[in-house]
Amino acid sequence: MFVIGKSLKPRCFKGVKTLPCRYRAQNKSWMSGELFEEWVRELDRKFAVSKRKIALIIDNCTAHPHVENLKWIELIFLPPNTTSHTQPMDQGIIRAMKAKYRSHAVRKLINALEKNEAIPKFSVLSAMYMLKKAWDEVSKQTFINCFKKSGISQKDAEKAINEDDDPFKGLGDEELEDVEEDVIQTLNADLLVLKERFADQIDTDITTDDYVDFDIEVTTTHGRLTTADIIAEVTGSQQQTEVDEENSEENEDMVTKPTNEEVRRAISVLEDFSLFSNFGEPMMKSLKELNKIVDKDVLNQQKQTVISDYFSKE
Repeated sequence: MFVIGKSLKPRCFKGVKTLPCRYRAQNKSWMSGELFEEWVRELDRKFAVSKRKIALIIDNCTAHPHVENLKWIELIFLPPNTTSHTQPMDQGIIRAMKAKYRSHAVRKLINALEKNEAIPKFSVLSAMYMLKKAWDEVSKQTFINCFKKSGISQKDAEKAINEDDDPFKGLGDEELEDVEEDVIQTLNADLLVLKERFADQIDTDITTDDYVDFDIEVTTTHGRLTTADIIAEVTGSQQQTEVDEENSEENEDMVTKPTNEEVRRAISVLEDFSLFSNFGEPMMKSLKELNKIVDKDVLNQQKQTVISDYFSKE
């Protein structure tokens, strides 16, 4: 995942050492040719380590320039105006991720309302966490079906894709018989909770279809920078960054660092839970490794004592 924002150092990143996914700043939050090339070259180095050659299918837009001298990646540019039919990502993969992301967002909203807390405004960091989680949850079968649907191989094209291969067949009130059944059912259930319990606090007149696809007509922002954009990037980007960092909402969903005691207590609760789980053994094994990692982190946090600490500077 690759998130592009306006602020170079969002306030919610303060003290954070590991981001859930790639983040870069650009004056208009656009994908640009420079950011795209940086990402592709980094990806090329990654595949060099595993000695794996790939073909990367790219939409034909100005933010996706030709990148020279790649050794492990071959860029395959789609013909103009064919993305909706030939790009596998547009056959259901992006939509599956959006459904999962918005399911996590609804769950956070419900949790806040149940605790009588203010409706949260997600920070960039919390949105990145949900986005990465949603992406990781998109099933392998969804990818397979969407590559089939785009007709990537001759063999798949000859199979003449049908409705059974649609990863979102049955979205809505019809019977759900697709590989993303769980997330749609969960989203339906959560939206029902909002309608039944919190209709007086928020507008709940929305269907699952509408919620998943509400931004489907939004134009993706990318392209070549104008002269004005370039000047703004060179002369005003730092000023814009400072403004963005200072104007954080009071009820923004900020992440605070837990204390060592809170971390230990959380692990202890999970250890107790593992005793009652059908997957207790692998869970205990994972928690054992987690304890080791926490021990190392706590040790690194401790300041190493040196002999000069025992003497006065006077």
